[in-house]
Amino acid sequence: MSPRNKRKLKKAVLIPTYSLLMLLKTLTDFFRRGQHLPSEPIVINPNEIRIWMVGHATVLINFFGITILTDPVLVMSLPIPKRRIVHGYKAEELPPIDYIIISHAHLDHFDLRSLRMLVNKTKTIIIPKECSDLIEKMPFKSTTELHWGEILKNNELTVTSYQPEHWGKRVPWERQNRGYNCYTFERNGRTIFFGGDTAYGQHFKKIGQNHQIDIALLPISAYKPMFMELHHMNPLEALDAFKDLKSEHCIPIHWGSFRLTLERMDEPPRLFKDQAEREGIASRTHILPNGKSFSLPGIFETDNNLQIKTALI
Repeated sequence: MSPRNKRKLKKAVLIPTYSLLMLLKTLTDFFRRGQHLPSEPIVINPNEIRIWMVGHATVLINFFGITILTDPVLVMSLPIPKRRIVHGYKAEELPPIDYIIISHAHLDHFDLRSLRMLVNKTKTIIIPKECSDLIEKMPFKSTTELHWGEILKNNELTVTSYQPEHWGKRVPWERQNRGYNCYTFERNGRTIFFGGDTAYGQHFKKIGQNHQIDIALLPISAYKPMFMELHHMNPLEALDAFKDLKSEHCIPIHWGSFRLTLERMDEPPRLFKDQAEREGIASRTHILPNGKSFSLPGIFETDNNLQIKTALI
């Protein structure tokens, strides 16, 4: 048998086997109750950079008083799979949002139900190219599509879009060629990188050369079986990306909430933590359970803050 036919045979066996195993695991998860974790209060301090883990790729960023919410998924199921860990905050518990920023149209990153919950408390939504049709019936005050290399800049925030190693179709059989992005956010001389969903690639070194990054938000799961690494990073690759970006700090995202592939749910953060300790960079990496936060050290804080427990708009 030729090498090409061997690859075809292996693919023909591997993908159905993977699909069956995922179906069995997903059905098991569907009958489990999602785990609730205690959440910290949300305090918006205009003199601080703080990031709250909402869950999966959804993080709330207080960027010197500007609020950014990434890839909001605030529901218990997609509808399949179902959450293993409940999101840290409900939509009504979030503060008013200045920017929703979405990396790509996959169901676990671009959730229409969650966006409907947030539309009346959001000023601007930033999405990849060819995605406006998904939200055309939602009355967001301002909608911006960004393609690779494009920049949205105003007097409060600069957002630059880059090409990750991923894909953009909402479902595999969709004909529309949607965009897929990762981003840098810049304000007051500080920079945050949001990886969204991506495999390891040379784009990290390029971005690290273009920006002095303070915090990198990097995905660390959905890598087994091996063919899934074409579009996702494993924890060790995420640490390589962290070093390529030359970032001061790293917060792993895209883990623990939904079972998307075959690795154990607790494997990605454990491998990430162990490798960071071996490399002597554990003090610069911060694994946040849903509902917990990290504040960038060394920034002057004042008592001039606003505590938001519940925001109903």
